[in-house]
Amino acid sequence: MKIIINALQVLLLVSMLSVRLFISELPPVFEYVYLAYFLAVILTLPSIMAKLFFKAEYFGFTSAFMFVVYPLIYLFNWLIVGQNDFVSYIDFAGLIGIGITIYWHYLLFFVLWMKEASDLKKTLRLLALLILPILLYILFIFLPIRQHESVVALDYLQHAAVVNQMAVRDVLCLQPVDCSNLFLQPGYTTFFHTIWAMMIQGSGSGIERVGYVIDIVFPLIIAAVFLKISLKALGGNKLMSIFAVSVGLLVYESQAYTSQLFLPQTFAFFLYLSMISSGKFTLMKLILGSAILFLAH
Repeated sequence: MKIIINALQVLLLVSMLSVRLFISELPPVFEYVYLAYFLAVILTLPSIMAKLFFKAEYFGFTSAFMFVVYPLIYLFNWLIVGQNDFVSYIDFAGLIGIGITIYWHYLLFFVLWMKEASDLKKTLRLLALLILPILLYILFIFLPIRQHESVVALDYLQHAAVVNQMAVRDVLCLQPVDCSNLFLQPGYTTFFHTIWAMMIQGSGSGIERVGYVIDIVFPLIIAAVFLKISLKALGGNKLMSIFAVSVGLLVYESQAYTSQLFLPQTFAFFLYLSMISSGKFTLMKLILGSAILFLAH
């Protein structure tokens, strides 16, 4: 048993050192591209799981509910690390990040294999509608406001502090009073922080780079949900839908307060939009959806 544990320790260390060495040797532009890709994987894994396992839409109630996979991953990490001394939480989270990326591509392969060519073309055309809104957001919101590798929101640092606390061995962070009472009040669970932890520790990048890149990736994901809702509300009018999505992204202070930033309130807003975009609610979905939103913020 001791030999197996030592072998696992060596494997984990070699894997993490290899990945982080590879990332550190990349030119900065490629490192940012890799980071954007990794963050997109983290945020879209629930959508692909919902599509493949439940035949649901990419954005809807099921995809929103599937975000519970990240608290489950955190519990799995804690059970492995909290009961063993052969690996640190951060290194193990990094290995899980690699596993999530591989699993995402595995699921994507089956999604693409199951889709007909006409459905795939339709999906790509819809994604193309997001090009203009995202360009407008980058030109008029992101570039004028965001300094390179800056942490524009101190909230990012505060929530990163929760992630650091979650990495402490023998500390299980589930209730608001455990690790996430950031403002000296028990206001948050660690639902959001299980995702934030995978972004920071799973990517192997610093908080300043993760915080910088997520401010492009997260609005892109929100824009996709905006587009789905707009197309339904406007009877499929693509031009008006593009206009509606553009306005939604350019309004910096919107319903969720600085909706371009990845924070618990904006994440909860994203889950809410995904849920109502499905347009089909049962009593059970209402109960489960309310519970998810309560845990998120």
